[in-house]
Amino acid sequence: MTPHSDHAGIPAPASAERAADYLVDAHRRRETFGHLPPELSPCDLGAALVAQDAYVRRLVAVRGPVAGYKVALTTPAMQTLTGFSEPARGRLFANTVHASPHAIRGEDFGRLGLECEVAFRIGHSLPATGVPYDAPSVLPAVAEFMPAFEIIDDRGADYSKFAQTVFDFIADNTWNAGVVLGAPAPAARAGELPDARGSMYINGKLIAEGHGRDVLGHPLNALAWLANSLAGAGLALEPGMIVMTGSLVPTQFVQAGDAVRYVLDGFGEITCSVT
Repeated sequence: MTPHSDHAGIPAPASAERAADYLVDAHRRRETFGHLPPELSPCDLGAALVAQDAYVRRLVAVRGPVAGYKVALTTPAMQTLTGFSEPARGRLFANTVHASPHAIRGEDFGRLGLECEVAFRIGHSLPATGVPYDAPSVLPAVAEFMPAFEIIDDRGADYSKFAQTVFDFIADNTWNAGVVLGAPAPAARAGELPDARGSMYINGKLIAEGHGRDVLGHPLNALAWLANSLAGAGLALEPGMIVMTGSLVPTQFVQAGDAVRYVLDGFGEITCSVT
């Protein structure tokens, strides 16, 4: 995997820089998630993304270069959980991309959650073309895909208030704390994804199920949404990047001693343990 850079290098307004510093400190202190202080809390999507840029610059020093993106809130399960129906994006980092099986230290998180997703690895770039991308037009850029966990740290967020704090969530890099990837499947099999069932087990018990079609009708639609969102910001997906497309099931919160398994029918399984 080749690390990447993006517009996180563009200087941000002083308020965004202060918001980024606040987020770093909030995570260090395990502060419960909520609105940033009024003078720092972003008031719209543009301000939230600028604050995210500033925060990402700080994360790169610890988590390594940007290695891809995540698309959040793409499924009915996650939209029901959060009460918000629009996708959002965040970055992934090279030092937090792991292979299954993977052990996670629960004490490193404010509240540790796992999500069951489909991840794409990009084979060639998806630059702005002046024509919006859709599922068929992004498919040729996919090298392979795989079942994947997203590791999140929501710091004990109150989901009943999520819709009021969504811009703070975006500034907080949409809570990404890492990913765990399974064995890849060839892009030629992507047509099977809508019917693929994903099942999540914790300590041997089936907890939740979903299907690839739950991700905006097809995980490729999430990839197309991301490509269009980035193009609007003057950015592009590049070869080697990983894209997480959203959880097939509601986020499950786990703790020390838990063993978690995600089975994506026809495409294998991945496991995590929490220590």
